[in-house]
Amino acid sequence: MPRQFLYKPPIPQTEPWPPERSEPGLLSDEPARDVYRAACAHLGRALEPLGFKYLKSKQRCIARRSRFTNEVAFQSSHYNVSGRHVQLWMHATVASEELQAWRARCLPPELSSAHVAGGMVHLLGTRFAMVQWELADPQDREQTIQDAIQFIHSEVLPYFERFESVENLLAELATAAVPAFDLVPSVEFSCCFGGTAQAQATLDRFLRDRPDLQAAIAAESVSPSPAALSRPGGYAQQVVFLRHHYNLQ
Repeated sequence: MPRQFLYKPPIPQTEPWPPERSEPGLLSDEPARDVYRAACAHLGRALEPLGFKYLKSKQRCIARRSRFTNEVAFQSSHYNVSGRHVQLWMHATVASEELQAWRARCLPPELSSAHVAGGMVHLLGTRFAMVQWELADPQDREQTIQDAIQFIHSEVLPYFERFESVENLLAELATAAVPAFDLVPSVEFSCCFGGTAQAQATLDRFLRDRPDLQAAIAAESVSPSPAALSRPGGYAQQVVFLRHHYNLQ
């Protein structure tokens, strides 16, 4: 269980509770929504010195760099129970207006998004199966929020930093997969910022890593489904999509 998986089970009903609490076993009388929003605001303030702007209405922090936009977004659970569970999940994504404009020249308008890479923060590396923070207990809430801030510094910001060195990232994509950087956007990134040869190198690396897909790719190539040329699903369709739109082998 990763250090950041700070889940605390509810207090057993056999355990005494403070008399000032309105229900047995409650950790506090604070509404779950208020606890979550206050924690998001705290995280937002912590990121402001790093160039992020906190958007209170959306619970997300955005920083516009020279070529890329970095976003840290917060999410909670529909299953929160005030005084018992207040979950905090975190997403980190990289976007590029330059890549979006390049896609607009190559693809139908509905496919020209600015998304580059990212997702839930446990996907940014290979060490964690899942990461979440439990905010319900006011006694350790500050420590929990500080742990979330530390996680951003140790895991999220270094991930963002990888994209600032485009040449190094292009070279890396030709030799190894980058976490939370899916096949289609990674090849598009390579084509946009490096050219067709770089895109081919990224696709070739993927095909070397996945020889088990050869039969499915061959079958899809003979008779491409409409989805393969518009919104591909599985890897075989994605490879056909890339070859069709970007003249790759």
